[in-house]
Amino acid sequence: MRELESGRNMTELCREHELHPSLVSKWRRQWQNNPELAFSGRGKASTSTAKIAELERLVGRLYAENVFLKKALSGLENLAAEHRRRR
Repeated sequence: MRELESGRNMTELCREHELHPSLVSKWRRQWQNNPELAFSGRGKASTSTAKIAELERLVGRLYAENVFLKKALSGLENLAAEHRRRR
């Protein structure tokens, strides 16, 4: 939260720490609403919370890969179309 409050870009921060932006947004809202209680846990996530966080990171990674692959495919399709036109 300190990094976000200092003006750090959320997207970069999420990538660096392998966190899903919706999770960080949730944490940020909790922090802004009640900083004393926002992170009052004992420092160990419950098994289900840890699993959810892990899956959210995976979804974020897969989403980014999917966007990249779509862009790459679009570029290849454009190159193939240009190649066909030149023939």
